[in-house]
Amino acid sequence: SKESARSLSAPSRVTGVTVTQSSMNGSPTLRVTWTRLTGSGISYIVKYSTNQTSPPQNAREKTTSTRPVTLTEGIQQGTTYYVWVAAIKNGVQGSYSSRKSATSFSESDAAAPTNVMASPLSGQVGIRVSWTAPTLPTGLPITGYSIQYKIRNTPDSTYVTAEVGSDESAVNISVNIQLGEEYSVIVATKTTLGVGPYCCRNYFEVFVRSTTPQIKGVKVTRGISTGSPNLTISWMAVVDIELDYTVYYINNSASDFNVPPTGATSYNVGNNISLTLTGLGQNVTYSIWVAAMYLNITGPYSTKAIATTYSETDILSPNNVTASATTKDYKLAINISWIAPKLPDGFAITGYIIKYKEFGSADEYFISVTAEANASYIIIIPGMLLG
Repeated sequence: SKESARSLSAPSRVTGVTVTQSSMNGSPTLRVTWTRLTGSGISYIVKYSTNQTSPPQNAREKTTSTRPVTLTEGIQQGTTYYVWVAAIKNGVQGSYSSRKSATSFSESDAAAPTNVMASPLSGQVGIRVSWTAPTLPTGLPITGYSIQYKIRNTPDSTYVTAEVGSDESAVNISVNIQLGEEYSVIVATKTTLGVGPYCCRNYFEVFVRSTTPQIKGVKVTRGISTGSPNLTISWMAVVDIELDYTVYYINNSASDFNVPPTGATSYNVGNNISLTLTGLGQNVTYSIWVAAMYLNITGPYSTKAIATTYSETDILSPNNVTASATTKDYKLAINISWIAPKLPDGFAITGYIIKYKEFGSADEYFISVTAEANASYIIIIPGMLLG
């Protein structure tokens, strides 16, 4: 009948076919969609092949009643596939759509990270590597990063690999890092298809300091605080790395110690570059050293410095002392004047002691008076006789 003939007619040709790259479970796939035909009971056959003949006899095929469809079987990385779609209704197949094509994803589609940087770790043996995530094609998610590093100018076969997740943009590396070596670092993006190309073959050099430097420029300054002598030790800072410093001292300069002996006192001053030793004895000679610590390794000691603390003998006598007869309050007196001495740094004149006696008498008859820190003094002498 006419109605039966109409129901067995071929469905319309499928249009609007698109093929896009995708990936699934570590393998490349192709995602195919098209414009759905109106009506019920319609299914579709999708054929795909690396041969662009329309469509070849050996083409793979997949039948579906829904769209889109994901092609997985036989899809190889980095291969161009040609796709056709036809509709089927009541067992009658319509003509194939026009041919569409797409090239499946491969590992090389995973762009390398950008802004790759590497620098020595602070305070420990290691390097810190950072990067910026690349923008990958839709359908190719980042699953992590692969970091490779080796001693510079060694074969590529010596690269050591570290891996981190997709949420990371930096990593600290300490495994197989040796002191005193220069390292080359490269980074690659990982996807479900594997590891992409590494960035960058021009290398990023990282030098890990092998030794703690010797401290230079140790200087010792004598001083006085709260009535006792002190010594202030200072030295030149090492500017390219952060160090801790330790000061060693012992009150035995007569020895030939080139390094702190057993029994030397030590002070760790952190990253400060000076230390004042207080509560020291007068006229005591000290041997002093300074050493730096880096990565828990104490470096060589500085050249020994020697200093002797102040004592009373460092107080100089007044200059140009003069005495002349005078009167005060209608009494005979002696006017004594002098010029204050120049004392070493750290000293402050607090006063003077004046002793006097009758000329020709024994020293045991000296009389002492205390004067303030002035430049002259008048002594009234009881019972002094004219002449």
